[in-house]
Amino acid sequence: MTGQIELEKKILGQLFYLDSYENQLDEIMNIGLEDLTEPIHKEILQAFVTTLITNKSFVDVANVFSYLRKYGQEISQLTNGIRSTAYLQKDIKELKARTYHRKLITRTEESLKQLKDAYFVEDIENAKNRMIADLNGIDFEKESEFIDFEKLDKLLLKNISNEKKSCVDGFSFGIRELDVYTNGILPAKLYAIGALKKAGKTRFLIHCLRELYKQKIPTAFLSLEVPEYEVYRILKASFLGIEDNMLRSGALKYLSGELQHELKTVKFDPNLLMIECSNSLGLGEVIGRMKRFAKLGAKIVCLDYLQRIRFNINNSANEIENISKCLADVTRELNISLILLCQLNNQGEKEIPSIQHLKGSGGIAEAADAIFILDHVYRRTNFENEKNRIDCEITQRYGESGKIKMFADLGKCMFGSYNNQDFHSSNEINRTGIIPKSYIQALSNYYQSRNEEIENN
Repeated sequence: MTGQIELEKKILGQLFYLDSYENQLDEIMNIGLEDLTEPIHKEILQAFVTTLITNKSFVDVANVFSYLRKYGQEISQLTNGIRSTAYLQKDIKELKARTYHRKLITRTEESLKQLKDAYFVEDIENAKNRMIADLNGIDFEKESEFIDFEKLDKLLLKNISNEKKSCVDGFSFGIRELDVYTNGILPAKLYAIGALKKAGKTRFLIHCLRELYKQKIPTAFLSLEVPEYEVYRILKASFLGIEDNMLRSGALKYLSGELQHELKTVKFDPNLLMIECSNSLGLGEVIGRMKRFAKLGAKIVCLDYLQRIRFNINNSANEIENISKCLADVTRELNISLILLCQLNNQGEKEIPSIQHLKGSGGIAEAADAIFILDHVYRRTNFENEKNRIDCEITQRYGESGKIKMFADLGKCMFGSYNNQDFHSSNEINRTGIIPKSYIQALSNYYQSRNEEIENN
């Protein structure tokens, strides 16, 4: 294998041996000063680039020597033995691979030093997570690609000429007003959903999972808070169109025969719905999960929730900002959509919740393409007629911002238009349409039987 210094000399010599200004310009764009380790070679490369760009003409050995006024012997020796540039691109790729290798070694050694200096469990975990995140952020040099205008023009004309069944380009949230505002769930975008505790954000996410499943969109859900049994119970109830309270322990004998049959026959396709419930994951581990989901075919990843990702609590504001930016970068890299739940701070309990109440709002606002702030109005007013009302404040980086009202049946994880009277009256939308009104009687019988049993015992 050619040594590093010899490889650098070989590449610099081939640059001088190229036959035109255009070819020199093309190749020089693929080499950076960080790729060279010898100080003299760095100066020669810098002089080559400066002369090439300033003069806008072919650069030879004399031009570089005239610019530097030194290293005459070293410069002249670079072209000794060079007879062809056939291996120049291969040599540059090898040089970039060595730079990548050095970066990984340097970053690993720095992280190991931090790990060795850590003594307490919290410090050890923080050092480990930083190491994973740092190494995960280093990628082998990717080739720069300009957009193909002709290809995109054809795609644009094709899209606007299509007869569409939906008024939006992305996947549906299952709420018409929200789809109209956002144009649906689009790839490579981060959607942050903020709400106070027990204000319905996880149940809104379950609603989205159900709607995406109905559209046959492969979706992954990573829960860092709710245990797997609870997630499954709430999800199953939502697909059945019943309150999850009806699937508590010992409830089977109180369900109607029809609901018991539905309970046993409703199955989930693991290729369309991938769910993992874990706790105490660091950023690197979350990113690893996202990449795995993408490889398994997931178009959308849902994460519950941002502040549950393990970070250094002593520097929480900066950590949340960095985590948000990293998640946004990975979302774009994998070309998937990320629906990210976020917690609001305690100040939101005293006021109408807004984007300012997001914990780490600066970083989230900078990273997210769209932010939805959910306000369960009944929590503030205690008015019975607003028990099922959730206001959603929408802030978008690209697109219209505003506020919509949603009707929410949190027990069934069902959300819809606040002005849709059909939804209000039936209130029983499931995967097949409307559940029979007998369900309401079944629910009443269930609670009555439970209460009688408790009294008798």
